[in-house]
Amino acid sequence: MANDFDNSALNSTVKELWDEKLEDARYAKGVIMNRVSNKSGIASKKGDIIHVTINQRYTVGTIAADGSFTPQNYTPTTVDVTLNQWEQIAIRILDRAEAQSFWNPDSKFPSDAGAAFAARYDAQIAALHSSVGAGNSVGSATGPAAFDKTLAQEAVLRLASTNIPLEELSWCLHPTAYYAGLLNEAQLTQADSMGVSKNVLTTGYVFPLLGFPVYLSTNIVETGTPAVKKNLLLHKSAIAIAWQKDVVIDRGSTVGSGIAGQMVLAQSLYGQSVIRSDHFVVINSLA
Repeated sequence: MANDFDNSALNSTVKELWDEKLEDARYAKGVIMNRVSNKSGIASKKGDIIHVTINQRYTVGTIAADGSFTPQNYTPTTVDVTLNQWEQIAIRILDRAEAQSFWNPDSKFPSDAGAAFAARYDAQIAALHSSVGAGNSVGSATGPAAFDKTLAQEAVLRLASTNIPLEELSWCLHPTAYYAGLLNEAQLTQADSMGVSKNVLTTGYVFPLLGFPVYLSTNIVETGTPAVKKNLLLHKSAIAIAWQKDVVIDRGSTVGSGIAGQMVLAQSLYGQSVIRSDHFVVINSLA
């Protein structure tokens, strides 16, 4: 019939739908990546450099009796986020398997690929722990102890004592730090102390810590011997990430390589950088 839609007519719609599934999965499955500044809205192609301007703090000066004064030498600084990491997720579906199976793996490919990219971004951001500002590391890296309220208090104090804004802070902890550390603090689990109806050990409720939300991620880095978890207390503006949002999922035949099948490929072009090294804290805890 004249009004029937063929594959060509629907092609652009199908691609857009897959892009949305991948993008939605990236946000839904990301933990640490959603706690930092996202500059993806202006990311376009490989080599793009996104300049992030950091304003200098104002200082107060005096005015002399004759009305003279010295203006501040105000010099903003710039930190760059470069899209220089190009990675892929690809699967090959043999024609025979596709013909004989009731399930086609590429039906879930966009959402699964998005989740995999999100985990990759989280791991790359967590690896920036080594760029933390001087003095913003708490807990022993050679004789680590379990994550407890004392470590948490010290981490927040490091930011508060240098006038870092305490809004938009997030804890990004390894599950070990939470379940084998904080949950051993009676003050943080008992119902009467917590002001909740049931003990946290019963409900599994992941409680905020010192007023800031707690997020658990297995992508928190482990280093050294004895093993140390590099947990993070992150301000939203401490780290920035950017990725190319108009990702294309390609599908092509592999017959030319002597194998009858289809290759499904998703690519990610992205970059990340520490913007303000004094706006986050690394908390060393027992692995």
